[in-house]
Amino acid sequence: MSAKASAGNTGHIKVAVVGAGISGLAVANGLLKDPARRFDVQVYERDTISFSSERGGYQLRISGNGLDALRTVADNELWDLLRETWAGDEARAPTLVDPKNFNVHLRLANLKLYPSSRPVPRHGLRHALLQPLLSQGRVHLNHQITHFEYISNGQKGVELHFKDQDSQYADILIAADGSNSTINRQVGLKNKVKLEHWTLIQSRGVIDKSTRDKLPTSVLEAGSVLFLGGRESTGFVSVYDPKPELGTGGSESYTLFWSCLVPSEHGKKMIAKVGENVQDILPLLADYLRSLGYGETLAFITQAATQHLRTGLLTSSIQPKEDWRKGDVSNARVILLGDAVHPMTPGRGMGANQALTDAGKLVNLFQSSTFEKGQPSDQELATMVRVFEAEMYKRAFKMVKDSEAMTDLDLTKVSGKIFIRLVGAALTVLGWGVSLLEIVGLKKREKLDYLSHKIE
Repeated sequence: MSAKASAGNTGHIKVAVVGAGISGLAVANGLLKDPARRFDVQVYERDTISFSSERGGYQLRISGNGLDALRTVADNELWDLLRETWAGDEARAPTLVDPKNFNVHLRLANLKLYPSSRPVPRHGLRHALLQPLLSQGRVHLNHQITHFEYISNGQKGVELHFKDQDSQYADILIAADGSNSTINRQVGLKNKVKLEHWTLIQSRGVIDKSTRDKLPTSVLEAGSVLFLGGRESTGFVSVYDPKPELGTGGSESYTLFWSCLVPSEHGKKMIAKVGENVQDILPLLADYLRSLGYGETLAFITQAATQHLRTGLLTSSIQPKEDWRKGDVSNARVILLGDAVHPMTPGRGMGANQALTDAGKLVNLFQSSTFEKGQPSDQELATMVRVFEAEMYKRAFKMVKDSEAMTDLDLTKVSGKIFIRLVGAALTVLGWGVSLLEIVGLKKREKLDYLSHKIE
């Protein structure tokens, strides 16, 4: 079903956003904040229930960069909706633990230089970003893009073609269609890679207080932990208060989320054995974890939250070595952001923040650009896109590498424990230096503010 365009879509620069994920919705909302109201933004989403789908319905953590990006794209009405999505705990960072016993090795929240973050249910954030666009009739569901073509006769632009839907024209196409991006493939970027050596198994579910009380102390105190077992098993556990719209029945219920990476030589066998009965993978996973000598703690966690289970290979990316536009300025009418260009492993939970940062940076560039003839020319867009991608590539692909590096740390081994202690000590000393600069007034004290709509 497609939402009908409202009469208020009066902007003369037509922007098509493909993908109603977090980055696509963020950039759409941000462009509609343009003071001159130059943009008529339409969002095309392949799902039919994008605003309530469990696809991508897991927890993420919003850091300072992601928070600033949300402020950039939100007006006061949207900001009020976003504030309602913040989960129960305060802004802090995960704790690193041993997967065998969940003993604490490093509390990242105690390190001044490690970026703090706050947990957010992904589907709650997506729902908030959707609401203003749905109310204006700017979201078109059941629109699965098949391809696009450049239009050069008369006004230049892009023609979008969809499966079983009418084609649509846009002056600018923003591709936010995720890690399986059709647009990425068509432009020939093809920089996505499957990490064949890892299988991802993860789930989310509502638990009662008695189950929560059986969780490791480190999880209860930190809210979220990273368990690091190197090439044997690595993952993430988080427990947080549910939001009322989840229908959990009050404060005595909680949401537990876990994510576990296992070597594909084992993970693929598990997936093949259970076939379509995906829930049957849980006892197999528990047996594998026990075989590593992890005891019952992690096995208990993986079987406590099973309502929204999914499996698969990890998707990552490599930085493009060449400009896929090959100097053709007309190709700047297509812009990729978020997972459509730089998907990354969930090792540090920074994928969503990078996608939001993309959206905020792009919105700022559009709003600060003055197009000489009202409509952007190919050259004007090409100049703007070069600035956007130069910053984005340097920032996002560094985070891609950092995320993959987290899977190499093994806190079950002496070498891993020593390394983490050295890192913690070094960051602690550096943090003392920063604190001293703040005390003497040479550096501004930084504190995340999730309530105010102002950008510092």
